[in-house]
Amino acid sequence: MNTEMMYDLIIVGGGPAGLSAAIYAARARNKVLIVEKGEIGGQITAAGALVNYPGVPNTTGKEVTEAMYEQALSFGAQWLATEVTGLELTDTIKTVHTKKGDYQSLAVLLATGANPQSVGFTGEKEFRGHGVAYCATCDGEFFTDKDIFVVGSGADAIEESIFLTKYGKSITILVKKAAFDCAQTLVDSLQEYPSISVKYNSEIVKAGGTDGILSYAEFKNRKDGTTWRYDAPPDDTFGIFVFAGHQPNAVLFGDAIRLDPKGYVLTDGEQKTTVDGVYAAGDLCVKSLRQVVTATADGAIAATAALKYCGAMHRQLKLPKFPPTSAIPATAKKNDPTTVPSPHTAGTFLTAEIRGQVEPILAKITSVVTLQVHGNDTDLSKELQEAAQEIAALSEKIKVQTVPQSPEDIPYLSLLKGENTDTGIAFHGVPGGHEFTSFILALYNVAGPGQEMDEETKTALADIDATGKKIAMKVLVSLSCTMCPAVVQETQRLAAASSHITAEMFDLQHFPKLKNKYRVMSVPCLVINDQDVHFGKKSMHELLQLLKNV
Repeated sequence: MNTEMMYDLIIVGGGPAGLSAAIYAARARNKVLIVEKGEIGGQITAAGALVNYPGVPNTTGKEVTEAMYEQALSFGAQWLATEVTGLELTDTIKTVHTKKGDYQSLAVLLATGANPQSVGFTGEKEFRGHGVAYCATCDGEFFTDKDIFVVGSGADAIEESIFLTKYGKSITILVKKAAFDCAQTLVDSLQEYPSISVKYNSEIVKAGGTDGILSYAEFKNRKDGTTWRYDAPPDDTFGIFVFAGHQPNAVLFGDAIRLDPKGYVLTDGEQKTTVDGVYAAGDLCVKSLRQVVTATADGAIAATAALKYCGAMHRQLKLPKFPPTSAIPATAKKNDPTTVPSPHTAGTFLTAEIRGQVEPILAKITSVVTLQVHGNDTDLSKELQEAAQEIAALSEKIKVQTVPQSPEDIPYLSLLKGENTDTGIAFHGVPGGHEFTSFILALYNVAGPGQEMDEETKTALADIDATGKKIAMKVLVSLSCTMCPAVVQETQRLAAASSHITAEMFDLQHFPKLKNKYRVMSVPCLVINDQDVHFGKKSMHELLQLLKNV
């Protein structure tokens, strides 16, 4: 038994529950690994203001979880950014299969969360991304000065409705029951927003339109059976936001873990599942309240119980204390290109703080990369030029070229390998906000050493290249969208590795024609070869499946 590569606790999921568990377990000097395929912090990073987290009255989900992440790493927890492909939980030694290899531990904590759940009304699937949305932060701006209907009866429905008042002309909340399923104080807060109205005992039964444009919806009162219809103004549309609960991410567990009829994990008071050495925490579990504060509590309780179990297993199996290892790619945040924070601009593209964090990453690149600015005399062009020059000043391997274009064209930034080989990677709009990380990763992948690519991805990419087909991907984004960078980064990662693939980011605020052409009312929006349109976050596996079918 090779104990050098074994962990006391492997945590599957890097949201509030998983991060809280990592803090408690690592601080107790145990060997801990967090495995997360997406963004640090999970779904809470897509939320706007977080105002009910104890002791922190004004913050965001992203700020809280980034602080938790740094705290966990400061205690020695290791972070592995990859996807879990399978779990072996019933053996004494647990095995977690990932796209970057297999890892073993004495205990496993499941913190995979839950995804937004669809309602199932007629037209929901057809108009997803074309009027039906699930993230107010990502998609609210598309419904500026439009009527919006919100489906849901919990705290999320109220909080997201309040957020949507920044954009919508009117907000109507449809509550299936006679009352909300949340604290009355939150319900009372709706009185402060005259643009919000509530219809109780009500549900949406159908949404429709023509040519991909949502133009009407039909509703029903569940109590008395009456129906009514909403029609958008002529040549206009409206929005339907669904906040009707979540579907637990339990598909990886198979039959090993006992679930309730809705698919949530059953645990005891110490967050232990029905399998020895396996614990669960957060939104994945059966519970009455799903909030950040309950997720962090679950994580702390689960970690404490798991460590007691690990101690017993060390004694039972006569195992020494596991030594530290540097074999897992878990580095400090400031040196990890996958977690570069977004720059806060104040007259310049990079602040001193961000510049200091980016320099160590760019110092690792091994070959020349050219930032080609296709510009004119517009303010956007000047902003792109400034951004390129500031980044180039951080590394002698980064060059800048300027290519003149006509005044009516929209400026953009493309990446060349060396000084003349087009990579097919481009940023149409200044790569700031949440896309700053995408920009740095693109440089890192083009100029080397680049992010590691697992064998499955390499094989799938080679199969696509062998067909000889040219694949052009456009990712339409909003710089405020927290889900968009994942799609931008994965598409551009493929473009950096293949001469057959191009991947361009378009900031929709500068491209209303693209928004209208593809009927975009939600981001991220992925357009393949100018014809296949897909909405929502996509993993590398999902992207490769889409490209395989082109």
